[in-house]
Amino acid sequence: MKVLTLILLQTFTFAAGGGAGHLSDLLVPAGNFILVFGFIAYKLKPIIKKHFEDNSIKVKELVELAHKRDKEAQIKLESYQEKMNNVTSEVESILANAKKDAQEFEKSHIQEMADAKDKATKDSAHKLESEKNVMIKSLNESLLDEVISLTKNKISKDNTLSGKTTANLLNNI
Repeated sequence: MKVLTLILLQTFTFAAGGGAGHLSDLLVPAGNFILVFGFIAYKLKPIIKKHFEDNSIKVKELVELAHKRDKEAQIKLESYQEKMNNVTSEVESILANAKKDAQEFEKSHIQEMADAKDKATKDSAHKLESEKNVMIKSLNESLLDEVISLTKNKISKDNTLSGKTTANLLNNI
């Protein structure tokens, strides 16, 4: 094998001796280049392969995440578009409900005021009747006291009436 290598090197050396440069002159540097960079590629291949595999996994996860977020965004967009399409009907239903509530409130308020008015009228009538009865009773008591007072004065001034009164009272007892 050594002999073959020497012969090969010798032929390359003689070929290069002409000074014109031949393609065969580049075989040794090409062999050296292939050996050095082949070794480097052999050693770096697992590292580069691992790097690309890791990056491919990250890219795949990123694409899946982007796809998932795209679906979520699409769903949100559709729900917002549906809400935007229903806004006018929502506004109309809210206004209709507000008008209905206002009419019901007005009716109930009018009914409450009428009930309060009736109650106040009845209360004032009862109060007037009560005050009238108190005044009549007071007038009757005052009239009775006046009659008794006048009767006492009349009886105490007249001796004959005083005697008759005493006799009547004794008969009643």
